[in-house]
Amino acid sequence: MSPRSEERLRAAEVFLGEGNADAVALLVGPSRGAALDLAARVGSSRGAIFGLHRLTLGQLAARLAAPELARRRLAPATPLGVEAVVARAVASALEAGALGYFAPVARTPSFASTLAATLSELRVEGVGPAEIRGDDPRSRDLRELARRYDEQRERARIADRAEVLAAATVAVREASEIRRARLVLLDVPIASRLEERFVAELVAAAEVTFATAPTGDDRAVEALAALASEVVTDRSERSHSSLSRLHQYLFAAAELPAAEAGEDVSFFSAPGEGRECVEITRRILAEARRGVPFDDIAVFLRAPDTYAALLESALRRAKIPAHFAIGAARPDPSGRAFLALLACRAEDLSPRRFAEYLSLAPMPKENVAAEAAPRPLMPRADLFGALLEGEPTAKRMRREQVSEGARVPVRSAPIGWERLLTKASIVGRKERWAERLAALGKAFERELALLRRRDPSSPRIETVEREIEALSELTRFALPLVDTLASLPEHGSWGVWIEELGKLARMALEEPEDVLSALFELAPMAELPAVSFDEVRRVLEGRLGSRVTPPSGRRYGAVFVGTPELARGRSFAVVFVPGLAERLFPEAPREDPILLDGDRRAISKALRTQADRSRNERLLLRLSVGAARERVHLSYPRVEVAAGRPRVPSFYGLDVRRATTGTLPDHDALERDAASASGARLAWPAPAEPEDAIDDAEHDLAMLGRLLHGGEEAEAAGRAQYLLDLNPHLARSLRTRSARWDKPVTHHDGIVRKTAATAAVLAASRLRVRPYAVTALEKFAACPYRFLLAAIHRLPARERRGSPDRLDPISRGVLFHRVQAETLAKLEREGALPFGPDGLSRAEAVLDERLDAAAREHEERTLPPVESVFRDEIERARVELHTWLARVAEQSWLVWPVRYDLAFGLPPHEHEDPRSVVEAALIEGQYLLHGAIDVVERHAATGHARVTDVKTGANFTRPGLVIDGGEVLQPVLYGLAYEAVWKEPVADASLSFCTARGGYVEHVIELDESARAKAVRVLSLVDEAIDKGFFPPAPRPGACETCGYRLVCGPHEERRAARKDEDSLDGGALFTRLRLLRGEP
Repeated sequence: MSPRSEERLRAAEVFLGEGNADAVALLVGPSRGAALDLAARVGSSRGAIFGLHRLTLGQLAARLAAPELARRRLAPATPLGVEAVVARAVASALEAGALGYFAPVARTPSFASTLAATLSELRVEGVGPAEIRGDDPRSRDLRELARRYDEQRERARIADRAEVLAAATVAVREASEIRRARLVLLDVPIASRLEERFVAELVAAAEVTFATAPTGDDRAVEALAALASEVVTDRSERSHSSLSRLHQYLFAAAELPAAEAGEDVSFFSAPGEGRECVEITRRILAEARRGVPFDDIAVFLRAPDTYAALLESALRRAKIPAHFAIGAARPDPSGRAFLALLACRAEDLSPRRFAEYLSLAPMPKENVAAEAAPRPLMPRADLFGALLEGEPTAKRMRREQVSEGARVPVRSAPIGWERLLTKASIVGRKERWAERLAALGKAFERELALLRRRDPSSPRIETVEREIEALSELTRFALPLVDTLASLPEHGSWGVWIEELGKLARMALEEPEDVLSALFELAPMAELPAVSFDEVRRVLEGRLGSRVTPPSGRRYGAVFVGTPELARGRSFAVVFVPGLAERLFPEAPREDPILLDGDRRAISKALRTQADRSRNERLLLRLSVGAARERVHLSYPRVEVAAGRPRVPSFYGLDVRRATTGTLPDHDALERDAASASGARLAWPAPAEPEDAIDDAEHDLAMLGRLLHGGEEAEAAGRAQYLLDLNPHLARSLRTRSARWDKPVTHHDGIVRKTAATAAVLAASRLRVRPYAVTALEKFAACPYRFLLAAIHRLPARERRGSPDRLDPISRGVLFHRVQAETLAKLEREGALPFGPDGLSRAEAVLDERLDAAAREHEERTLPPVESVFRDEIERARVELHTWLARVAEQSWLVWPVRYDLAFGLPPHEHEDPRSVVEAALIEGQYLLHGAIDVVERHAATGHARVTDVKTGANFTRPGLVIDGGEVLQPVLYGLAYEAVWKEPVADASLSFCTARGGYVEHVIELDESARAKAVRVLSLVDEAIDKGFFPPAPRPGACETCGYRLVCGPHEERRAARKDEDSLDGGALFTRLRLLRGEP
């Protein structure tokens, strides 16, 4: 027994070297890698060795138990299989109403896995249902669940870890190969009663046994000491180095002699786990420069889920080879995509879950079930051993292992598919999928036909054609998959589920091997009946979310990365132990929620409690530092970056300092010393010296840091020139970014002046040449660049999808305007215009008729996702339209409607006023406009016209508003257009808010000379801007917040535009006119 791994290894090596070269020896290690390393040391020292068998305790138990389990027709149970049996036991208890205390939580996703861990611990400690004493509700439930687990396990004919250990213990007595072997137990963990009995039988059967145990492994030491004829403690000569003191005095309770801290034990901190891994990598490079081989360096991770990916990234950046003995845990796209499909089925074929599936993994081009891919089989002994050691039970098949006959062409889901699912507004049920996708296709076809009729040159035509093609592909892919999901049964045996889900995986996934492997692990439970779909989901959720890639190849020539448990039986020159922060190392102690410590002590003293968990955490640190021969580096992250809060070192850091110096330091002093030991800063991710960088990016940042903060400006000038020569793309990016943030307005800011390349396009885009919609002109005042994108480039803005519990604003507005126009048209045909209060009832009847017809047509065409919501929206619109009619009747003695949906410059459409014209309006003899006027009213007193623009949104007007800085042009410009086309004087224009949201307000604008001049100045400015190519990103304050083109510009355009020197572009004349326009009322 010794705290030093090297001393224990030397003793085991001496023992193995004492026997004959051809003598049979059985080396049982804590891990297969540790056993192989010791065997290599023995072979290297002796030159040759025969008959040395290297196994772990689990592998040995699996080999010995295999014949007995085969005789009893028992199959091995993987952890997933055990969890499935536990889930079945829980489900049967719930169905029988046998649970009380645990009933409210028994259906939660993690209950089965937590219960499986508890029952497994009880069984390896020899505790059966009868030993779970107590009459409280918790004990009764646990006793019932343990009994049902035993029943289901026997019915499934599987052997769990306890069953295998028990069978192996019996088999040892008959194993002749054990009786004639020299047995070495190298740091073997003995953590249960069944393992104690198994080891005792091995020692009793072997010819002679030699065992090693690390200091602090109390249970193993106690078990082995009871079997030993001689116990030898640490015999090494005492050294005064800090590392030797750390080995000897870590967690010692006695008073320690004082000493100076040496360089062989270091303690540092870094701002966050990622930077901590970078600092570890930096020190590994320094150790390599000192002559330490990479394979004599180890990093032991107490929190591998937090650190493994970060450390792998840091080592890859530094091009340091690494052997991750724990495997690399990464999210499994195929597994998560499959879970998303199961969630889609559970949530009534939710389109949101289906979109999640599309986003996670590539899928086959043709979703037809291919022939079953070969199942990833494992040798039985390896399967048993993996079961006992807690290792992954199935390795992912390589792509070349799948037969070509089973291969299906694959591709990633087009990005547009998720957007199309959102547009389709599918709300559950299998039938709605086909209906809603078909309705969306018809809507695209109608839009395409309208575009081809109105504007054959529109770039939107090509976009809609692509949408139609993508929708067709989505429909062909999704509907068969939805049919398959809908056909899954609610209940079935595990055999049925394995078959059905296997078909689904091969249909839906490019690489279904991980899912098929998980299903194969459940094959021994095929005969278990009445398994529900929800139970299947809960079992698979813990297995398919992530993928552990087993370590590949030999560890030699690479830095060893593992957990502290893997430090058993291993020795390295240099060891790194990160994460010595509170709640990381040691982990926060937690009681078993199924079986609390008080109940554990009442059942058996062997069951683990908080005291045992604390001792185990201390043992893990002893193992980690005990593996170091020359130097150990300990560290912690002083910032939790994700949460934005500081971390403090755990009390283990104080114990380390006390062991090395003999004094207990002040906690604040420990933090300061750890921070100064690394010098890492969160604000600047690079070392102080470029020579210490781990990659080119750090080197460049270190150089820039030295230039920015390290000397005179004259000395720094030109020193970063190498960045521009390093990469032409980086040089272009740096120059462009600098120019965009520079004060002068240049071509880097977009199209800001006319050039030979743009002159022809700009000339063809002037208001004198082509007509514009008034809504397009309103965008110029908000931002000239927005106008360029929308009106000249004709790029559609990003759509803002509404909530499915409301009719979207565009559809509601179209429906509202259509019903108004059709109602007025029919009343005019009947000679009922104008009408007063006495004609209101007839007008309401016509409106109800037209609203019902429009609602029926809209419903048939678009298939609203939620019918009840659509009906509610129609009734809300009915109330608002009736209010509008009442206002028309009340005002009939002042004004009355004479024209409706009056179009100019647009192709004919179904609901327009018959007096519409296809010619564009020519304003002031030079500016072309097109559009549609909602309502034209006649003043009773003068006979002059009023142009009314109907609004169904919120009221945005204020007293005195005319053009609102150029962003509300419809009232005035529609008035000018009406005069230009129909040659009638227009006295005023109105914004009529006809809904409850708008407050039923009418804002009237008198078309006097001032209003007309304001509108003409807008047209003149826009036309001149087009002629000169003036489209800078110059948004008015706040315009970017609601802009649909913000993805094009980025988030900082308003701040960047405020820095610009407007005078640098043609003296700033157009900027001045734009600013004056924005000040107009």
